Amino acid sequence: MADKYCNPRNTKFLLHEVFKAASLNRFEHYEAYDEESIDMALDAAKQIGDRILFPIVTEMDKEKAYFDGKEVHVHPQLRTAIQAIGAGGWIGCADDYEHDGQQMPLMVMNTALFTFYAANPNAAPYAFLTQGAANLI
Repeated sequence: MADKYCNPRNTKFLLHEVFKAASLNRFEHYEAYDEESIDMALDAAKQIGDRILFPIVTEMDKEKAYFDGKEVHVHPQLRTAIQAIGAGGWIGCADDYEHDGQQMPLMVMNTALFTFYAANPNAAPYAFLTQGAANLI
């Protein structure tokens, strides 16, 4: 299952060898992000994808959200998926520390988002709609 929806080796190669993401830690804002911490973040995202998002992707493809005229019905595991993404700090990970974020470089955050969306394009958008709404405030 590890390489069914994305290949961590390829994404890490792009971040480290092509884009030199760890070099961003020369800026004070991103000083916590060396190669090891970037890899730890990407591994954590992959674990959420492997354990929670990917196992329900086929079911969610078949059982789409729908509105019955009174309320919206979604897949029962969607709550678990959103909670895992939120508990991992991913929703506001690029925000400053003073706003309870992790000051994660956008390049790293977007690589993690790629992992979530590749694992389950039905579930990931729900969590990140919250991020978009928060950015409007």
